[in-house]
Amino acid sequence: MRNLFGNLTISRKIGVVFLVLLATMGIGGSVGLYNANRVAQVARFLYEDNFRKTETLSAVETEFLTQRQELFLHIVVADDGTMSLLEGSIGDHTGKINALMHEYRSLGIQEGHEETYKELDRSFSSYLSVQKTVIELSKAGEKDNAMTLIRGEGNRSFNHTLDTLKDLLEKERGSAFVAFQRTNFLARVVILVTLAFVIGAIIVASGLWFATTRSIVRPILYIWEAVKKMEEGDLKQRAPVTTNDEIGTLATEVNRMAENIENYYDTMKKRHEIEKEALARASEMKSQFLANVSHELRTPLNSIIGFSELLKEKSFGKLNDKQAQYVEYINSSGSHLLGLINSILDLSKIEAGRMELVIEEFPITEVLEETMATIRPLAEKRDITLKSKEAPEYPIIRADKGKFKQIMLNLLSNAVKFNVEKGQVTVDWDITEEPHGNAVERFLVMSVTDTGMGVREEDVEKLFKEFEQLEPATIKEHGGTGLGLALTKKLVNMHGGHIWVESEMGKGCTFTVKIPQGAEKTEGMAARAPLVTEGYQETNPSVLVCGESRDINHLLEIYLSTENYDVIKAGDGEELLRKAGQQKPFAIIMGITIPRKDGWEVLKELKGDPETADIPAVIISSANNKELGFALGAVDYLVKPVNKDMLIGSLHRLSFTTKEKRESTKILVVDDEPRVLALLTDILENEGFTVIKAPGGEEAIKAAVEKNPDLMILDLMMPGVSGFDVVDRLKEHPTARNIPVIIFTAKEISEQDKRRLGTNIEKIIQKAGFKKEDLVEEIKRLEWAYPEKANLVDRTTNLFNRRYFDIVLSREVSNSERSGHPFSVLLVDIDNFQKFNEENDFATGDNALVEVAGLIKGDLRKADCVTRYGGDAFAVVLSGIAKEEARLVARKLRALVEAHPITTLDGRGVLTVSIALTCPPEDGTTGIAVGLERTVKELSAEGGNRVSAVKGHGREGG
Repeated sequence: MRNLFGNLTISRKIGVVFLVLLATMGIGGSVGLYNANRVAQVARFLYEDNFRKTETLSAVETEFLTQRQELFLHIVVADDGTMSLLEGSIGDHTGKINALMHEYRSLGIQEGHEETYKELDRSFSSYLSVQKTVIELSKAGEKDNAMTLIRGEGNRSFNHTLDTLKDLLEKERGSAFVAFQRTNFLARVVILVTLAFVIGAIIVASGLWFATTRSIVRPILYIWEAVKKMEEGDLKQRAPVTTNDEIGTLATEVNRMAENIENYYDTMKKRHEIEKEALARASEMKSQFLANVSHELRTPLNSIIGFSELLKEKSFGKLNDKQAQYVEYINSSGSHLLGLINSILDLSKIEAGRMELVIEEFPITEVLEETMATIRPLAEKRDITLKSKEAPEYPIIRADKGKFKQIMLNLLSNAVKFNVEKGQVTVDWDITEEPHGNAVERFLVMSVTDTGMGVREEDVEKLFKEFEQLEPATIKEHGGTGLGLALTKKLVNMHGGHIWVESEMGKGCTFTVKIPQGAEKTEGMAARAPLVTEGYQETNPSVLVCGESRDINHLLEIYLSTENYDVIKAGDGEELLRKAGQQKPFAIIMGITIPRKDGWEVLKELKGDPETADIPAVIISSANNKELGFALGAVDYLVKPVNKDMLIGSLHRLSFTTKEKRESTKILVVDDEPRVLALLTDILENEGFTVIKAPGGEEAIKAAVEKNPDLMILDLMMPGVSGFDVVDRLKEHPTARNIPVIIFTAKEISEQDKRRLGTNIEKIIQKAGFKKEDLVEEIKRLEWAYPEKANLVDRTTNLFNRRYFDIVLSREVSNSERSGHPFSVLLVDIDNFQKFNEENDFATGDNALVEVAGLIKGDLRKADCVTRYGGDAFAVVLSGIAKEEARLVARKLRALVEAHPITTLDGRGVLTVSIALTCPPEDGTTGIAVGLERTVKELSAEGGNRVSAVKGHGREGG
C-alpha cells in the first residue's frame, strides 16, 4: 500500500487525500443533518403541541376567573348603567373563552386528554347556564336570590370547571416534559456521533499527513537540506531520489545542476586565484600610485605656494604692482589646485576605508572663529556679510576637529561662492535632544544659510555626488569641481550624522548638518579685553609656571607677560612646591610630565598643604595626543605643502625661538627636492634660525651625528635611504636618538608605516596643545574667583583697583552694546592732593584717601562699583543709571567731601574733588577713560571742586 501511494504522481496523491477527506466530511454531515432535523421536529412539537396549548389553557383560566368576579359585581351594584356594562363584559369574556377553547381544539387534543377536555366542556356549559339565571335574577332586582344561587349551585359548577381546567393544563405540561426528555436524548446522540466522526477525521487526517509527508514533504526537505549544504560550499553534496514522481525528477535535476556547478566552480576557482593575484598587485600599485601622486603633485605645489608667499612678503625686495598681482595669482591658483588635490585624495581615502576619525572635545567657537576668519576675505571681495549666532554660552562638541573644520569651510566657501553681490551668509547652531529608548540622545545641528540663486528641486540630488555639477552656465560663472559637497557629505556620514539642503530658487539655500553628541559642557563667552588707559598701574598678579620643558615655560611667560601678569618659573616639581609655599602666587600653571616629581604628585601635595591648598592650579598637558606625528613619536606632524605660518607656528608651539638661546637654533632640513630645501631654508633663515641642509637620507644621518641639530625636519619619501631608514638608524645612535623630529612629507601614512615608525621611536616629545586665548580666558575666570590673590584690591583703601575697574568697565560696555541699557562712569579726582601731602606727610595722605574712599563707598548702592583709579583718583561705575541721575550723584559726592573735615598734622582740614562723568552708550563707548582723565585735569586747572559731563573725548558742550 505504501509503495502504491508513493508511486502515484503528486497530483494524484493530492486527489486521493481530498477524496478521503470529502467522504469523511460527507458521512459526518449526513448524520449531523439527520439528527438536526429530528431536533428541529421536537422543538416544533414543543412549541406547537405544548407551549401554545399551555398558553391557551392558561388564558382560558384567566378569562374564567375574571368573568366570575364581574358576575359578583353585577349582583352587588344597583346602578342600571353599571349592570348593563358588566353584563356586556361578562358576555365578552364568555366569547373569548369559547374562542380559546376552539383554538385549543384546532391545535389537536393529544391522545389521553379527550375525556378531560369533554368534561371541561360539559362543566363549563353547566356553569354558563347558572350564570345566565343569576344575571336575570340580578336584573329583576332579586339580588338575594341571585346571591344564593351563585353561592350554591354556582360555586359547585365553577369549582368543578376550574378543577377540570387545571387537570387538563397539568396533563399538557407533563407532555412537554416528555418531549424535553426526547430532545435531550437526541442532543446526546448528535454529540456522540459528531465526536465519533471528529475523532475518525483526526485519525484519517493524521494518516494522510503521515503518508503525504513521507511521499511529498520529506523528499522536498531532503532536497532543501542538500541545496543548503551546496550553498554553504559543499558542492559534492547530492539530494537522495526517494520517489518516482515530480519530486524525484526534481531531485535528479538538482543533482545534475550541482554537478555542473561543481565543475564550473573548480574552473572559476582557478581563474579567481589568478585574478586575485592580479587584484592584489593592482591594489598595491594603486596604493603606490596614490602615494606617488600625492608626493609628485604636492611637492611642486609646495614650492609654488611657498616661493610665492616669500615674494608676497617682499623677503627679497620690493615688487612692482604687476609683479605683485601676478604673484598673488600664482599663490591663489596653487592654493586652489592644492584644495582640489586634497579633496580627490580625501575621497580616495574614504572610499578605501583608510581615513580615520580622531574624536575630541573642543569649543565650537574655535572652529567657527577660524573658518569665519578664513572665509571673510573672500566674502569682503564680493561685499557679502558673514553673520554667526551669538549666545551667552557656547557648547563644547565632540567631533574630529580637523574634519569638522573642513566641513564648515566647504559649506561657507560654497555659500559665498554661489551668493549674490552684497548678499549675506548666516551660520546658526543648536544642541537638540531626541528620545532614544530610555535615554535622550543629543545632536549638534549646524546650518549655513545664503541669499544666493538657490537650487532647483531636480538638482538637489546632484549636489552631494562626486563630480556631479549644475548646469554649465552656473559652473562657468562660479566655478567648482563637484567635489566639495560630496566630500562634506562623506565626512558628516563618518561622524554618524547626515546633511541635507533646503532651497528656493532666487532666495538662497540652507545646508544643515546634524551630528550626534554626548558632551554636555558649555564654555562662557570670552570676556572683552579691558580698555587700555594711561595712568596709575597696580602690582600685577603673579603666576607660577612649571611646564614640561624650558621652552614651554618660556612660551607661557611670553603669553602671560603681554597680559600684565608677573611670571615665576619653576624647572621641576620640587622647585614648584617650594616657590608655591614661599611666594603664594595667584595661580599655578603646570604640566604633568615635569622633572623630578610629576604633576599628579605635585598637585596632590599642593592640595594637601593648608598654605597652598587655595591656590588655583591649571593643568596643561598633551598626554591625550591625537596628531599622527605625535603617535609616531615626533614633535609635530605636518603635511605638504606647508606654508610659513604653519611651519613657524609649529616651531613656536615648541618654543624653538631665537629669543631663548644666544646662539640661533640649528635645524636640519632633509628633502630630496632642491626646491623644497631652498624654500624651507629661506623661511627659516628669515626667522633667525640656522639651517643645515641634507638632500638625502645618508647626508641626513651624517649631519645629525656630526652637527647635533636642535631639530630635524624630515621627509619620508626619498630615493635610496628613505625617511624611515633615517629614523631607524638615528634611534640606534647614543646622541642623535634624542633629536626632536617633525615629519614633513606628502606621503599618506599607512598603518604599516605607523607600526614601523612607532616601534623605533623610543622617546616622544610632546607639544603644548593649547591656545593663548584659552589660557588668558582661564586666568580671567580665576581673577574673578580670587580677586585678592590676583592683586585686584588696593592695599591702601581696600577698594578694588584700576585693573578691576578695567574689567568691570569692559563688561558694562559689552552689555550696553548688546542690550542698549545705560550706565554711568564717574572719575573723582582730589584737588591739589600733592600739595596736601607736602604740607603733611604721606601717612596722613593715605589716611585722607581712606576717608574719602569711605565717603564715596558709603553713599552709593551695593550694586555700584567703587575702585581706586590710581594716585588721588577714584572711579565709580553706576549700573543702570542715566546721565541726569549720575549728575545728581556726582554733585552729592562733591558736597559730601567738601563738608567732611579731614584729619591733618595741625588739626582739621578740608579737601575738595573734581568729578567728570559720562553715560555710555549715549556719550559713546570708546575712549571713556581718556575723556574722563582729560576733563578732571581741566576742572582742577580751573580751581577744582566742580562737576562736569564728558561727551566723547571732551567736555559736554565743548
